[in-house]
Amino acid sequence: MLVVDSPNFKGRHLNRDKLERALEWQEGHIEGAEQVYVEHLKEEADGLSRDKPIATTCGWGGRGGLGASILKKMGFSDIYNVLGGIKAWKSRGYPSKKKAKEN
Repeated sequence: MLVVDSPNFKGRHLNRDKLERALEWQEGHIEGAEQVYVEHLKEEADGLSRDKPIATTCGWGGRGGLGASILKKMGFSDIYNVLGGIKAWKSRGYPSKKKAKEN
């Protein structure tokens, strides 16, 4: 899942399982995003701005919704989930950045 401070979509990326997360991130993410695991979201949330809107996403949308729910329960008020995840984002032609594979 990806947490992004809009309007420039800068923030944190949150994903599920280590291999999936790494592959998902390498295949494409919103530029300026930073990868953070959803299971660490409660601990990492202190570093997020409460003064800006935040959008969440993941590979297909489920974990993005979970992340948005967690943030709302923690008192964040301006939270959005990118429906369909990065897959839907890219299918609409929105820009994404691929991470170079490490050897």
